Amino acid sequence: MTPRSLVSVIICTCNRADSLQQTLAAFGKLTIPGGWAAELIVVDNNSTDNTSLLVKQVQLPNLPIRWLYEARAGKSNALNAGMACARGELLLFTDDDVIPSADWMEKMVAHLQKPDCDAVVGRIELSVNLRRPWLGTRYEALLGVLDFKSGPVELVGANAGIRKAVLQKVPQYDPELGPGALGWGEDTLFSHQLERAGFKVKYAEDARVIHQPGKSRLLHRAWLGAASNLGRTNAYLRYHWEHNDIPAPYARFWWLKIKLWLRRRLQPPPPLDIEGCPEWELSYVSQLELNRQFCRERRRPRNYDPRGLTKLSRQ
Repeated sequence: MTPRSLVSVIICTCNRADSLQQTLAAFGKLTIPGGWAAELIVVDNNSTDNTSLLVKQVQLPNLPIRWLYEARAGKSNALNAGMACARGELLLFTDDDVIPSADWMEKMVAHLQKPDCDAVVGRIELSVNLRRPWLGTRYEALLGVLDFKSGPVELVGANAGIRKAVLQKVPQYDPELGPGALGWGEDTLFSHQLERAGFKVKYAEDARVIHQPGKSRLLHRAWLGAASNLGRTNAYLRYHWEHNDIPAPYARFWWLKIKLWLRRRLQPPPPLDIEGCPEWELSYVSQLELNRQFCRERRRPRNYDPRGLTKLSRQ
């Protein structure tokens, strides 16, 4: 009997046992592509709820589950641990609050088998109960709901895949980026590095997942947190990877802080526990955090050569 090829699916999780349970149930309904076997690796990033018990008890009819514990905080650490133990030649990534369509794995594998595709990002749709009339493109992007039918393509952790062979040139996600660290950007940097190494990143619109984060993500305080994450991430990328400067970031920070205070006095935004956030406030907060974080980052040596593929060793 000819051995089947193997695809590894990696889910990183931390204290989201309830949503993870729904995701695992959806994986039990996936169709495994013909000629392929699959494994599901759940990387437990130091959860304190019943995540480990849940994963160890669940049995799916179509693929085995492997539980992996990663004590170092941060999604990038969890991703790197999952990739290191994955046995598949193709690696697929999704999140613990996502429901994949039944043919998701088939579609992702089909794209990654094409000669002009080394990495792929699939379509991410927002759960129906979270859609609001005011949720435009900018808000959806902050929720990880992106449309790459036009413009540059980059990986998004809720629905992505790579050939494992790319790790020979771009070996890992940066542990200083992503949830548990600066907040965002681990997928952005990894995508840029893949393209810099000459790999092709494609958009697979037919590979669909439903993103269903908690309703708290729509609250004013959550939008401000997302804007802050975006600003800090951009500062890190700009300083360490792009080697681009920001003139007088300290002065810019205080000027933006004063302008934001005045704007909030003139146009009071909604309370922090109410849904929504003005776009102008998102812009101010993101730019303010960009300049604040850049002041911090420029105090230390750069982590990469200009647009480098691997992090510089400081030993």
